[in-house]
Amino acid sequence: MLPAILESCPKLQSLILELIKDPSYKKNREPKLMFSTVPPCLVSSLKVVELIRLIPKYEGEVELVRYFLKNSPILEKLRLDTYYTKKGMRNFLKEVVALPRCSSACEVIVL
Repeated sequence: MLPAILESCPKLQSLILELIKDPSYKKNREPKLMFSTVPPCLVSSLKVVELIRLIPKYEGEVELVRYFLKNSPILEKLRLDTYYTKKGMRNFLKEVVALPRCSSACEVIVL
């Protein structure tokens, strides 16, 4: 679903995503992230992404971060506004730091 949104904005430079829980989802069931192609704006124009997580214990967050880091060669800033326990934050940061980046200039900010 995400690529369909991004394909309609070929010169998109900044994107803010809020991950919210859909009331129709059953408890303990996460939304599925499905990406079939990389939208052109990720390759040609997207410079800033802000991800706001409002879903407690959302495991797909790292996958979404990986997707942006892997497919955005001119990404300058990836801001992650999230919350974890101290132990959870430590594990999350270890995973994010280990992710490969397409843009060597990309700054990842975790709040």
